[in-house]
Order: sequence, then structure tokens, then C-alpha cells
Amino acid sequence: LRQQESTDALRGKLESQLTAATAGLLEIAATATSVRRTLIAEPDSHAGATGALDKLKREADAARRARAELARRQHA
Repeated sequence: LRQQESTDALRGKLESQLTAATAGLLEIAATATSVRRTLIAEPDSHAGATGALDKLKREADAARRARAELARRQHA
């Protein structure tokens, strides 16, 4: 019974990690799509491209920080 509870807890933890990682990837993909649309819509707009790229970098950094925090909590 303890083994089953341990297995269930691990499964839940892994599913949670997968969900968080998937959500982060979807958010980055959505931002990348938005950046791509901006670049296509305004090919001569350096300011628009720079802003879109900055947004994508912020989203990627936020995803990295979230993964690091999740890893820190799991090892605590």
C-alpha cells in the first residue's frame, strides 16, 4: 500500500511538472507567434521588431525562472 501511495505521489509530481513545462512552452510559442506576426506586418519597423524581440526574451526568461523555482522547490 505504501509503495502504491509513493508511486501515485511520484506520478502526480511528474504530471504537475509536465503540465507546468507544457504551459511554459505554449506561452513561449504564443509570444513567438506574436513576434512573427509583428515582424511580418511591419517589416520596416525596427522599433516594432525590437519591442517584439524584447517581449520574447522576457517570456523565455520568465519560463527559465519558473523552471528553476520548480526545481528548487522539488529539491527542498
